Amino acid sequence: MDQKSASRWYERFIVTVSSPIQSITTYTYEHIRGFFQHYLLLVQTSKVNEQLLQERSVLHSKLIYLRETEIENQRLRELLNLRSSLALNIEVAKVIARGASPFEQVIRIQKGSNQGIENGFAVIKTEGVIGQVYQTYSDHSDVALLIDKISAIDVIVQRSRARGVLKGDRFNQLRFEFLPRDRDLRVGDIVVSSGMDKVFPKGIPVGEVTAVGEKGKNLFLQATVKPFVDFSRIEEVAVVLPRPHKP
Repeated sequence: MDQKSASRWYERFIVTVSSPIQSITTYTYEHIRGFFQHYLLLVQTSKVNEQLLQERSVLHSKLIYLRETEIENQRLRELLNLRSSLALNIEVAKVIARGASPFEQVIRIQKGSNQGIENGFAVIKTEGVIGQVYQTYSDHSDVALLIDKISAIDVIVQRSRARGVLKGDRFNQLRFEFLPRDRDLRVGDIVVSSGMDKVFPKGIPVGEVTAVGEKGKNLFLQATVKPFVDFSRIEEVAVVLPRPHKP
């Protein structure tokens, strides 16, 4: 065997021996590289998903905020419509606090004497009568709700035109005070403000009669009224101001 043939035989031997090792090495390298590429892809995908979740959370919060703003604007528009529909001079105010106990039927609003509000002014909303301002400060006021025991309102029954005085009672309801027995009053009758107390404008919804009965020696009727306003859900109110004097 000459030197050239021996050299080729030696090269073929090395190739034959090293080929499996090279194949294994190549496979292992490709497998490890593929594993790390897959791992890096998962890490990148995880980061992208996390970012998308954060963006979704931010967008969801913005949608909630926009929806809340839309609802609030709708309530404010309804209150401002009272100015034209009832020809009233009103000041819209947000509720900023409530009575500390369930027995304290008062709310605090964010407008006061600086905005022209005074003690005794009527407070209403779209659904009906809310109450009356009883304490005024520079930038806020306290309002006694209609269902408070110190509250009273002169009302008229829409159907029969019977008049009477309603006072605050327990369990978020109103009751007639000394209503003569001969007054025409029925369950289901709608009661509105009469305007005779010089506090509440005439025709503002108050509530619906829920019970009628006799009291004492049949001299008076005992009747209760459920207010139209849900006093636990008040967020904004309209304070009725005096009409500006025309020059």
